[in-house]
Amino acid sequence: MSNYCYSCMNEIDGSYCPYCNKENVADSVVYRLKPGTVLNKKILVGNCIGEGGFGITYIGRDLTLDRRVAVKEYFPNGYVNRNNNVSQLVSATTDNQVSFFKKGLQNFLEEARKIAKLTNVSGIVDVREYFEENGTAYIVMEYLDGINLSAYLRQNGIFKPETIFQLMLPITYSLQKMHEEGIIHRDISPDNIMYLTDGTLKLTDFGSARYFSNAQKEMSVVVKQGYAPEEQYSKNGDQGPWTDVYGLCATMYKCITGKIPVDAVDRIKQDTLIPPSELGIQIPEPMQVTLMYGLAVFKNDRCKSMQELSYLMEKALANENIQVESADYYHRLNQTMIANSSTTFMQDFDNAINNRGNFNRQEVDPQSVHRNTGGYSYNRYTGQPDPYGYDNRYRDPSPGYQPPYNDPRQSQQNQNKNSGKTPIIIAVTVFLCVSLIAGTVIYLFMKYDTQPKDETITTATEIITVVETTANDSQEDSDDSAPDPAPAPQPKKTTPTEPPAPVRATPQTTASASDVLGDQAGHNYHPSNVLSNDGTCWCPKEGSGVGEWIKLDFGESKKINGLDIVNGYAGSEEQYKANSKVTKIRIEFSNGNSVTKSLSVKSVSNRKDSQHISFNSVTTSSVKITILSIEKGKECDDTCITYISETSP
Repeated sequence: MSNYCYSCMNEIDGSYCPYCNKENVADSVVYRLKPGTVLNKKILVGNCIGEGGFGITYIGRDLTLDRRVAVKEYFPNGYVNRNNNVSQLVSATTDNQVSFFKKGLQNFLEEARKIAKLTNVSGIVDVREYFEENGTAYIVMEYLDGINLSAYLRQNGIFKPETIFQLMLPITYSLQKMHEEGIIHRDISPDNIMYLTDGTLKLTDFGSARYFSNAQKEMSVVVKQGYAPEEQYSKNGDQGPWTDVYGLCATMYKCITGKIPVDAVDRIKQDTLIPPSELGIQIPEPMQVTLMYGLAVFKNDRCKSMQELSYLMEKALANENIQVESADYYHRLNQTMIANSSTTFMQDFDNAINNRGNFNRQEVDPQSVHRNTGGYSYNRYTGQPDPYGYDNRYRDPSPGYQPPYNDPRQSQQNQNKNSGKTPIIIAVTVFLCVSLIAGTVIYLFMKYDTQPKDETITTATEIITVVETTANDSQEDSDDSAPDPAPAPQPKKTTPTEPPAPVRATPQTTASASDVLGDQAGHNYHPSNVLSNDGTCWCPKEGSGVGEWIKLDFGESKKINGLDIVNGYAGSEEQYKANSKVTKIRIEFSNGNSVTKSLSVKSVSNRKDSQHISFNSVTTSSVKITILSIEKGKECDDTCITYISETSP
């Protein structure tokens, strides 16, 4: 067999690869497939090119067709293990792990079968084959030559709205076909969309967070903050095509503004998502309306299908006026989205889809979205609001309950029927308001006439002082350089002594993490260990730690400009050598911004020394640190961090 570079899988003569300018070094992580392994008698496996909570992706080469491929192995972290020095077999140890592993394996294969049917679909990665081997399963896909959108944005900056709308259209068509097969992606984000060298986009990573129910995993594994809609945060959330609509629009929002959208659960009580135009982005109004319609918090206010989204995107690219039926953004964008054109919009939409020849008005039997996508059913009313859906956020429905379908055209008729009552209601309201104002003015005039003028001035001064104090206290990030306000005029009469201000409790920083190694030999590896530099540490479960995160919540917003970090297991010289150390991290702030930083690996004698990671000052209530790369330890795969502390300007 020819000699191939394990990094790029091009044929080479010696140990140095002229294509990727690297030494041909095999991946040495013991739980991964050993490079050089041949799967299904024809797929040569190279080094790992990606790893998540539910799978490992390798570069490979199809020796029969002589072309590069990507190979995804089903490998749920924390449920299985492997030592490739002994065998390539994947094994689960406990009965509970075996049960969940088998369930996820069947879902993995079922998903592969369905995606493999979607041949010649330009917007998604092409699945070539799938099979079982080594006690697990594999999906062989086309190898995509490019970088993901996250990396592209870091290197090149944001897209023009017109450009990203044009690039995303093929993906909407592909997702439409996926949804017709009963598959929803549920993990659309810039990380899972590749920007190829030919200037096109392709959607990848189907189901990395969908092969298990939430019962045994933290929700942080299932959702991606900023890109997941609110229904994905609920165990009984009603998920369907509208879920992918949100993820795709959130991705476009990031590409246009450079900011991750406000997390959906943080928008439930008060929607603070800022339209791109208010961030200084030059965006045509039809594009902004389409984007914000797809980002509506609740599914009943959101664009319902990829057919509708692609139709609106096409109209927006043509700069045609768009009116959407979303009460949510009627006020947000200060424009008429329903007004008198609901019927016109629905007719236009119906006609356009019918003319395109891919709109089936006949009702189709409800398609079950299989368990790895949440286990919920949706009815494929293409382009229509789901008449079978009900909102589980408020109460569980009674058996057989089915909410009425609110036809916007009927709502418009009802509005017209009730419009005759409006003048009477307005007249009564105006009369009551005028009466109340007149009575108040008379009362104040009489009171003013019977009191000394000096006391009146004193009372007014006291009220103004209270208002100013309250306003200043409510500012999370006040400007320390601002001049002190002029002192309030002294009252001429003695006023009662004000009670002492309540003592404010000092907020306590807390720590949480995506994963943590269980207690061993009297030691714990809880994330809270990083809050004190006492030699204890946080450590994820056995594995490389890449992709795992730890989050510090400060309990209040504060201005910070860096972090002090003690890398590795600093409490023990022996363990410091044995365990892996972090070499690159992503730091995310509560305002949606993030930075990527490198960490150095200290010598053993300096292992307890902290290193300062600096960045531009930012006001945030938390920092989330995600491990992007590591330096492998000499004996163990565990990756540790001993200490993390924020620094202020």
